[in-house]
Amino acid sequence: TENGPSGSQAAYDLLNQNKWGALLAKKAGSAVYRRLFGEFLGAQTTMNIQRRALQLAVNWEVSEVAPAAVKLAKNKNTIGTIRGQALVAIGGLGTKENLADIRPLLEDTTVVAGVRFGTEQRTVEARDVALGVALTLCGQQTSDFGFENDTQIRGGFSPVRLQGYAFASPERRDEAFRKWKEFADKEKLFK
Repeated sequence: TENGPSGSQAAYDLLNQNKWGALLAKKAGSAVYRRLFGEFLGAQTTMNIQRRALQLAVNWEVSEVAPAAVKLAKNKNTIGTIRGQALVAIGGLGTKENLADIRPLLEDTTVVAGVRFGTEQRTVEARDVALGVALTLCGQQTSDFGFENDTQIRGGFSPVRLQGYAFASPERRDEAFRKWKEFADKEKLFK
């Protein structure tokens, strides 16, 4: 797309067309559109376009977007919320093989979202989302590792809901990562 406000607006308007569902649905003849959509996301630098493309990709199960989502999630120059949403997209579109891609993000303390629960303010770090995604890719229940909210990604989960990855306290976060380490070591996930 053309750079600048008019090009960004045109791309955003394009993403909001109702035709995407028909083009991206898994059916005969859709493979080329799905690959193009992955390439399109990988070339975007505008936050609203990245966010909308990630939403569409997860909702329409466009697994061809996973490599672009990995790039966005790992790029420290990408805004935190987009990095978090890209991680969620990896959980919804990726496979267990993507664990190697997100492994470094399990130590990334960049804040990707702020969440208010009543009067309490919590933060969501990149590592929290990476943990939830890793658990999902491994077929584990996130609630077994200390997540209080529904972080299930498969089946149309919207990547804008980062608040599901907030921990009630730093101690709960530490406990979740301790359990993850035990699980990862037992399963020999990172040899």
